[in-house]
Amino acid sequence: MPAEEGVRILALEQVVLDSPAFAAATPSLTSDDALVRFLTTLAGASRRLRLSSLGQSQQGRDLPLIYLTREGLDDPLAIARLDRPVIWLIGQQHGNEPAGGEAMLALAAALSSGELASLLDRLSIVIVPRGNPDGAADDRRVLASGVDLNRDHLLLSQPETRALHQVMRLLPPDVVIDHHEFSVAGRWAEKFGALHAVDVMILEATHPSVPRSLTEIAGRLYRRAASASACKATSAAWPLIISWPGPCSKRRRPKGPVCAPPSRLPAARSPPIAARWSFHTSLRAGRSRCR
Repeated sequence: MPAEEGVRILALEQVVLDSPAFAAATPSLTSDDALVRFLTTLAGASRRLRLSSLGQSQQGRDLPLIYLTREGLDDPLAIARLDRPVIWLIGQQHGNEPAGGEAMLALAAALSSGELASLLDRLSIVIVPRGNPDGAADDRRVLASGVDLNRDHLLLSQPETRALHQVMRLLPPDVVIDHHEFSVAGRWAEKFGALHAVDVMILEATHPSVPRSLTEIAGRLYRRAASASACKATSAAWPLIISWPGPCSKRRRPKGPVCAPPSRLPAARSPPIAARWSFHTSLRAGRSRCR
């Protein structure tokens, strides 16, 4: 596709995605056994990556935990003493959303010995590649108990949730990025009569229950940086509000918010809202414009 003025083309062949699923001759998803073999190989090839475990799932599957530091540490307390920002990356809390899990494996490879390894000079990174292995094995959203893991971080009623929080208490995160996956239709078609027109959505701290200071940090630092990075990477970015009971426009589907922007919503007394900063990337159409 020829480049046009103001349009940047993303060359997908230049994006390295190193995980068993992407390496397979036949497209597939990484099995639990293949995931463990892959991580064991990475740990043996790089002094930066140390492989540990949160424990076991309800059906007896391992919950792998990856520590990535310049020094190759695997003690949470020792990592905390490095006094670098601690980033937690979590994939596949919902078992039927495999993209996050595959992305975590690719990131682990890039950070341990690939193009992202230099980030460990400034950051300590912890990766949970598959938070719900039982759900992944059965292609189900929920845990083996039927509980949604991503709704259990206050109740801590499930062993998988408790195991995660136990290590987080030893190594508190400065940033947590929890990776999920959306369909292009499903609930979007049911709610809005529209297809999902964006490729990446990032949730920031906008819920009315979040302290105002965190919301202001999200707007002042995170949102601006995310928008600038999106445009650098051949993307256009805009705010998007979903799960809001007010009126929505169906005529702006391809090029803007599905529902009203934050400035038009009532104040914090309103029902809870899920606000996501959305990136319309060139992965969908092969190109996009930064406005």
